[in-house]
Amino acid sequence: AARWESTAKKIRGSLRGLWNHARQAYPDSLPSDASRASRFSVHTQFLALLHGGDEQETARLLDLVANPPSDFATIASPFALQFLYEAWEKHGRCAEIVDSIRTVYGAMLAQGADTFWEALPGSATSPEGFPTRSHCHGWAAAPMYFLPRIVLGIRQTAPGGKGYTVRPFVGGLDEASGAVAGALGPVEVSWRKFGGQLLVKIRHPKDSNVVFEKDPSVDTDGLQPQVEFIPH
Repeated sequence: AARWESTAKKIRGSLRGLWNHARQAYPDSLPSDASRASRFSVHTQFLALLHGGDEQETARLLDLVANPPSDFATIASPFALQFLYEAWEKHGRCAEIVDSIRTVYGAMLAQGADTFWEALPGSATSPEGFPTRSHCHGWAAAPMYFLPRIVLGIRQTAPGGKGYTVRPFVGGLDEASGAVAGALGPVEVSWRKFGGQLLVKIRHPKDSNVVFEKDPSVDTDGLQPQVEFIPH
Protein backbone atom coordinates (compact mmCIF):
# COMPACT_ATOMS: atom_id res chain seq x y z
CA ALA A 1 0.00 0.00 0.00
CA ALA A 2 2.83 2.40 0.87
CA ARG A 3 4.49 1.74 -2.48
CA TRP A 4 1.36 2.46 -4.50
CA GLU A 5 0.45 5.54 -2.46
CA SER A 6 3.94 6.89 -3.08
CA THR A 7 3.60 6.23 -6.81
CA ALA A 8 0.17 7.88 -6.88
CA LYS A 9 1.58 10.94 -5.12
CA LYS A 10 4.30 11.30 -7.75
CA ILE A 11 1.77 10.98 -10.58
CA ARG A 12 -0.52 13.58 -8.98
CA GLY A 13 2.44 15.93 -8.65
CA SER A 14 3.33 15.47 -12.31
CA LEU A 15 -0.24 16.03 -13.44
CA ARG A 16 -0.48 19.30 -11.51
CA GLY A 17 2.30 20.59 -13.75
CA LEU A 18 -0.21 20.47 -16.62
CA TRP A 19 -2.52 23.04 -14.97
CA ASN A 20 -3.33 25.88 -17.37
CA HIS A 21 -2.98 29.04 -15.28
CA ALA A 22 -4.63 31.30 -17.87
CA ARG A 23 -7.81 29.21 -17.94
CA GLN A 24 -7.55 27.88 -14.38
CA ALA A 25 -8.32 24.40 -15.70
CA TYR A 26 -6.70 21.19 -16.89
CA PRO A 27 -6.33 20.83 -20.68
CA ASP A 28 -7.26 17.59 -22.42
CA SER A 29 -3.75 17.33 -23.84
CA LEU A 30 -0.63 19.35 -24.50
CA PRO A 31 -0.40 20.15 -28.24
CA SER A 32 2.92 19.57 -29.98
CA ASP A 33 2.64 23.03 -31.50
CA ALA A 34 2.86 25.48 -28.59
CA SER A 35 1.13 28.18 -30.63
CA ARG A 36 -2.11 26.15 -30.74
CA ALA A 37 -4.58 26.54 -27.92
CA SER A 38 -5.19 23.43 -25.82
CA ARG A 39 -8.66 21.94 -25.81
CA PHE A 40 -10.67 21.59 -22.62
CA SER A 41 -13.53 19.37 -21.51
CA VAL A 42 -15.71 18.78 -18.48
CA HIS A 43 -14.38 15.21 -18.41
CA THR A 44 -10.79 16.20 -17.67
CA GLN A 45 -11.92 18.42 -14.80
CA PHE A 46 -14.02 15.76 -13.04
CA LEU A 47 -11.28 13.15 -13.50
CA ALA A 48 -8.93 15.60 -11.76
CA LEU A 49 -11.53 15.96 -8.99
CA LEU A 50 -11.67 12.19 -8.65
CA HIS A 51 -7.93 11.72 -8.31
CA GLY A 52 -6.66 14.58 -6.15
CA GLY A 53 -6.15 18.31 -5.77
CA ASP A 54 -5.98 20.89 -2.98
CA GLU A 55 -8.98 22.72 -1.51
CA GLN A 56 -8.70 25.78 -3.75
CA GLU A 57 -8.29 23.70 -6.91
CA THR A 58 -11.21 21.46 -5.90
CA ALA A 59 -13.54 24.44 -5.55
CA ARG A 60 -12.53 25.69 -9.01
CA LEU A 61 -12.99 22.25 -10.62
CA LEU A 62 -16.41 21.75 -9.04
CA ASP A 63 -17.48 25.09 -10.48
CA LEU A 64 -16.13 24.22 -13.94
CA VAL A 65 -18.04 20.93 -13.93
CA ALA A 66 -21.27 22.64 -12.88
CA ASN A 67 -20.83 25.74 -15.09
CA PRO A 68 -18.47 24.89 -17.96
CA PRO A 69 -17.33 27.66 -20.33
CA SER A 70 -18.92 27.57 -23.79
CA ASP A 71 -15.80 26.12 -25.44
CA PHE A 72 -15.56 23.14 -23.06
CA ALA A 73 -16.65 19.76 -24.45
CA THR A 74 -19.55 18.45 -22.36
CA ILE A 75 -20.88 14.97 -21.64
CA ALA A 76 -22.62 13.26 -24.57
CA SER A 77 -22.66 9.66 -23.29
CA PRO A 78 -23.81 8.04 -20.02
CA PHE A 79 -20.48 6.19 -19.92
CA ALA A 80 -18.80 9.36 -18.61
CA LEU A 81 -21.45 9.81 -15.90
CA GLN A 82 -20.02 6.88 -13.91
CA PHE A 83 -16.81 8.85 -13.31
CA LEU A 84 -18.59 12.17 -12.79
CA TYR A 85 -20.82 10.59 -10.13
CA GLU A 86 -17.78 9.04 -8.43
CA ALA A 87 -16.14 12.47 -8.29
CA TRP A 88 -19.30 14.08 -6.90
CA GLU A 89 -19.69 11.37 -4.27
CA LYS A 90 -16.07 11.83 -3.20
CA HIS A 91 -16.80 15.51 -2.55
CA GLY A 92 -20.19 15.01 -0.88
CA ARG A 93 -22.33 16.15 -3.82
CA CYS A 94 -25.04 13.49 -3.50
CA ALA A 95 -27.81 15.92 -4.46
CA GLU A 96 -26.10 16.54 -7.79
CA ILE A 97 -25.95 12.78 -8.47
CA VAL A 98 -29.65 12.27 -7.77
CA ASP A 99 -30.64 15.36 -9.77
CA SER A 100 -28.54 14.23 -12.74
CA ILE A 101 -30.05 10.74 -12.70
CA ARG A 102 -33.53 12.26 -12.56
CA THR A 103 -32.80 14.57 -15.51
CA VAL A 104 -30.74 12.33 -17.79
CA TYR A 105 -32.40 8.98 -17.23
CA GLY A 106 -35.81 10.55 -16.70
CA ALA A 107 -35.56 11.84 -20.28
CA MET A 108 -34.98 8.28 -21.48
CA LEU A 109 -37.96 7.00 -19.48
CA ALA A 110 -40.13 9.79 -20.89
CA GLN A 111 -39.48 8.37 -24.35
CA GLY A 112 -40.47 4.85 -23.33
CA ALA A 113 -37.01 3.41 -22.68
CA ASP A 114 -36.65 0.29 -20.56
CA THR A 115 -32.93 -0.17 -21.24
CA PHE A 116 -29.93 2.16 -20.92
CA TRP A 117 -28.96 4.25 -23.94
CA GLU A 118 -25.52 4.74 -25.44
CA ALA A 119 -25.89 8.50 -25.98
CA LEU A 120 -27.72 11.18 -24.04
CA PRO A 121 -31.04 12.42 -25.43
CA GLY A 122 -30.34 15.25 -27.85
CA SER A 123 -26.66 14.36 -28.22
CA ALA A 124 -24.95 15.17 -31.51
CA THR A 125 -23.83 11.53 -31.66
CA SER A 126 -27.42 10.36 -32.19
CA PRO A 127 -28.48 9.52 -35.77
CA GLU A 128 -31.04 11.74 -37.42
CA GLY A 129 -34.54 10.73 -36.38
CA PHE A 130 -33.38 8.59 -33.46
CA PRO A 131 -32.70 9.69 -29.86
CA THR A 132 -29.61 7.46 -29.50
CA ARG A 133 -27.33 5.17 -31.51
CA SER A 134 -27.84 2.10 -29.33
CA HIS A 135 -30.77 1.49 -26.99
CA CYS A 136 -29.06 -1.16 -24.85
CA HIS A 137 -25.68 -0.33 -23.34
CA GLY A 138 -24.62 -2.00 -20.10
CA TRP A 139 -21.87 0.52 -19.38
CA ALA A 140 -24.49 3.28 -19.34
CA ALA A 141 -26.07 1.78 -16.22
CA ALA A 142 -24.60 4.12 -13.58
CA PRO A 143 -27.93 4.42 -11.67
CA MET A 144 -27.83 0.68 -10.96
CA TYR A 145 -24.72 1.34 -8.86
CA PHE A 146 -25.44 4.78 -7.45
CA LEU A 147 -29.13 4.59 -6.52
CA PRO A 148 -28.56 1.77 -3.97
CA ARG A 149 -25.31 3.40 -2.86
CA ILE A 150 -26.66 6.95 -2.47
CA VAL A 151 -30.44 6.81 -1.99
CA LEU A 152 -30.44 3.60 0.07
CA GLY A 153 -26.97 4.39 1.40
CA ILE A 154 -25.64 0.81 1.28
CA ARG A 155 -21.84 0.75 1.23
CA GLN A 156 -19.70 -2.31 1.89
CA THR A 157 -16.99 -1.70 4.49
CA ALA A 158 -15.42 -5.15 4.92
CA PRO A 159 -14.43 -7.87 2.44
CA GLY A 160 -16.68 -10.85 1.86
CA GLY A 161 -19.85 -8.96 2.74
CA LYS A 162 -18.92 -8.98 6.44
CA GLY A 163 -19.53 -5.27 7.01
CA TYR A 164 -21.73 -2.47 5.69
CA THR A 165 -22.79 1.04 6.52
CA VAL A 166 -26.27 2.31 5.67
CA ARG A 167 -26.40 6.08 5.17
CA PRO A 168 -29.42 7.03 3.03
CA PHE A 169 -29.63 10.35 1.22
CA VAL A 170 -33.25 11.46 1.54
CA GLY A 171 -33.19 14.81 -0.26
CA GLY A 172 -36.20 15.33 -2.52
CA LEU A 173 -37.70 11.88 -1.89
CA ASP A 174 -40.37 10.61 0.51
CA GLU A 175 -39.52 6.90 0.45
CA ALA A 176 -37.23 4.34 -1.12
CA SER A 177 -36.57 0.61 -0.97
CA GLY A 178 -34.22 -1.87 -2.59
CA ALA A 179 -31.36 -4.27 -2.04
CA VAL A 180 -27.80 -5.11 -3.04
CA ALA A 181 -26.31 -8.57 -3.42
CA GLY A 182 -23.59 -9.64 -1.01
CA ALA A 183 -21.33 -12.63 -0.52
CA LEU A 184 -23.28 -13.65 2.59
CA GLY A 185 -26.69 -12.71 1.18
CA PRO A 186 -28.61 -9.58 0.20
CA VAL A 187 -28.72 -6.37 2.24
CA GLU A 188 -32.21 -4.85 1.95
CA VAL A 189 -33.06 -1.29 2.97
CA SER A 190 -36.38 0.52 3.01
CA TRP A 191 -37.07 3.97 4.42
CA ARG A 192 -39.89 6.48 4.46
CA LYS A 193 -40.70 9.82 6.01
CA PHE A 194 -43.53 9.76 8.54
CA GLY A 195 -44.54 12.37 11.11
CA GLY A 196 -41.12 14.01 11.40
CA GLN A 197 -39.37 10.66 11.55
CA LEU A 198 -37.31 8.65 9.10
CA LEU A 199 -38.43 5.06 9.48
CA VAL A 200 -35.68 2.71 8.34
CA LYS A 201 -35.75 -1.07 8.06
CA ILE A 202 -32.53 -2.96 7.34
CA ARG A 203 -32.60 -6.69 6.56
CA HIS A 204 -29.11 -8.16 6.47
CA PRO A 205 -27.26 -11.50 6.79
CA LYS A 206 -26.79 -12.40 10.44
CA ASP A 207 -23.02 -12.67 9.92
CA SER A 208 -22.76 -9.15 8.45
CA ASN A 209 -22.05 -6.23 10.77
CA VAL A 210 -24.29 -3.37 9.64
CA VAL A 211 -24.08 0.16 11.04
CA PHE A 212 -26.54 3.01 10.40
CA GLU A 213 -25.09 6.48 9.83
CA LYS A 214 -27.12 9.68 9.60
CA ASP A 215 -26.61 11.63 6.38
CA PRO A 216 -26.73 15.47 6.62
CA SER A 217 -29.84 15.41 4.40
CA VAL A 218 -31.71 13.80 7.31
CA ASP A 219 -30.89 16.77 9.52
CA THR A 220 -31.75 19.20 6.72
CA ASP A 221 -35.26 17.72 6.57
CA GLY A 222 -35.51 17.81 10.39
CA LEU A 223 -36.07 14.06 10.64
CA GLN A 224 -35.41 11.75 13.57
CA PRO A 225 -34.20 8.31 12.41
CA GLN A 226 -35.92 5.23 13.80
CA VAL A 227 -33.92 2.21 12.67
CA GLU A 228 -34.92 -1.46 12.81
CA PHE A 229 -32.30 -4.13 12.09
CA ILE A 230 -33.62 -7.51 10.93
CA PRO A 231 -30.94 -10.24 10.65
CA HIS A 232 -31.75 -13.20 8.41
